Amino acid sequence: MGEAGEPSPGREDVNEKLSFLRRSWRGFLAGFAVTLIGAVIATNWDILANPFVEGEYFVSDRQPVWLKGIQAFVDYLPWFVGAALIVARLLKRSTLSIPGYAIGAVTPYVALLAYVFLAPSIENRMRSRSFESAGWLANDDTSSVMWPTRLRMIDDLMAEHSPVGLSRDSVIRMLGPSDSTPYFQDWDMVYQLGPERGFLSFDSEWLVLRVRNDTVAEARLVRD
Repeated sequence: MGEAGEPSPGREDVNEKLSFLRRSWRGFLAGFAVTLIGAVIATNWDILANPFVEGEYFVSDRQPVWLKGIQAFVDYLPWFVGAALIVARLLKRSTLSIPGYAIGAVTPYVALLAYVFLAPSIENRMRSRSFESAGWLANDDTSSVMWPTRLRMIDDLMAEHSPVGLSRDSVIRMLGPSDSTPYFQDWDMVYQLGPERGFLSFDSEWLVLRVRNDTVAEARLVRD
């Protein structure tokens, strides 16, 4: 135990850890804020720049050099601020945590990538519904043009009610007659499901079946 009026070694360790956490947290917030500010400016650059270039912002050869310089500075803003913080730390002018700043600066990008890759899967789970033949045949869910009934039912159909092993007539009773389409001519039965699921939807999804000896031998989800 330390002398009267002096902090004990254990208390010093706690204070040092708390100080480290505060520096790290402030560094993280600073990095996060700088990246967000740069992203907001970059995504609204045309609105911010047009008043200074008389509506000719998109004509790059007419942009003044100073405006191009500002744009480049904004693009690399997190790097510039990070370099300035390193210099300030070396000169003992700042106590912000450099690792904390770096983690904060990349967090928005990590969050964006996570959203791009995970959001479609999460939405698919939320939109999915159990397969039932009457709903599939009606295909009349108009709550969202991006999620018609067939698309919402297809995962449950493939997992719990696979048409593989059924006769052609059984499939027609369950799913209706094959759709008429010029696509997938090498398959025997084709059903259009709806827009392609995913972050960027350009194509359509289809259920295609291959029939052998009047029995479905293969079922697959494909995109056109």
